[in-house]
Amino acid sequence: MAERELFIFTTNEVEKIDRGLLSRAEVVEVLPAPPDRFFNRAQHILRSEGVDLDDSVLRDVLDTVYENDYDNRAYYRALDEIIEAWHSNAQQ
Repeated sequence: MAERELFIFTTNEVEKIDRGLLSRAEVVEVLPAPPDRFFNRAQHILRSEGVDLDDSVLRDVLDTVYENDYDNRAYYRALDEIIEAWHSNAQQ
């Protein structure tokens, strides 16, 4: 039995992948989660970091991220900023 190897490439710009490589690949597009789908996860992350942010504020942040960035990683960057600001303000 022949061995099979699996390579996973990620990119935000599929058109920049070499045509020869792309012709042998399966492209799977992962769309960003809508804010309401990410909300519970965001709440869990913030609470586990000791951040008590009002739900309406969190919804506004997630909506803004979705509209401006349309990128799942942007949700996490926004949460990192909230956590950092929360803890910075708590130390003052």
